[in-house]
Amino acid sequence: MKFSENPFWNFSVKVYGREGVHDACLALQFSHKTDVNLLLYCCWAGVIGATPLSKEQFSKANKATEDWHRQVVTPIWQAQRNLKETYSSVDNTIQDELRKRLVSFEIDAEHVAQDLLYKAQDLIKEECPDCLLNAEANLKLLFPQRDEKIKASLITVLKGCFPKINSADIGQSL
Repeated sequence: MKFSENPFWNFSVKVYGREGVHDACLALQFSHKTDVNLLLYCCWAGVIGATPLSKEQFSKANKATEDWHRQVVTPIWQAQRNLKETYSSVDNTIQDELRKRLVSFEIDAEHVAQDLLYKAQDLIKEECPDCLLNAEANLKLLFPQRDEKIKASLITVLKGCFPKINSADIGQSL
């Protein structure tokens, strides 16, 4: 499958592969039904030097992928979980092959979601004195209520997004 160039996707792949980020994203996805693409979009907007998202910009980003996520991504993800948890009588070799195919479909569906987000963006870029604070402000829109578990996961994701910033400085405004 051939996708168009998307700096947001490139960023997400790089960050998702950094230590702890995958697990932190999945923890937020499982415990709070977080759209990981929207989470990474909030971070990416900060990293690229965009002003903090307004409520309207955040809502537009959410709406850009909401139906796709609910109707395409979530069913693929749910099929993976059901295969593992519900259909233990299916031969392991067949389960493994189906799971690999579903993971491949999920990655492609996530890529489409990120393309939709990228195309819908209306970010305002500025000379960013503190991109980290902007990313943290964006994440507050996604998580208006943050307990310690959420904060810990968000800090892990932010560390992946801002690897050159001292870890002690990350998450101060969350």
